[in-house]
Amino acid sequence: MTKMLMVIVPRDESNAVIEALIQAGYTATLMESRGGRLRESQTTLFVVVPESDVDAAIESIRARRRELGHSDGELPADGSDRIGGAFVCVWDIDASHRV
Repeated sequence: MTKMLMVIVPRDESNAVIEALIQAGYTATLMESRGGRLRESQTTLFVVVPESDVDAAIESIRARRRELGHSDGELPADGSDRIGGAFVCVWDIDASHRV
């Protein structure tokens, strides 16, 4: 099964996170977004990976954020993965088509 990672990171970290994903062999589509109480600018990344690569992709994000001086956040039990100031949601993808 294929999975979609939606990764929300602070805008000033997005280039480093994208570079980490590329170095790990993944590609990402990004868009600027705003959210939270302060409506701060964020970058939302969409990364499609095989189910077997989900943990590796998340670890590449986590490792790059550690290099930037950020610690890991607590992992909630609801299926999402909070990584310090970043947030990752994992979705099932039933089908994808390149057109």
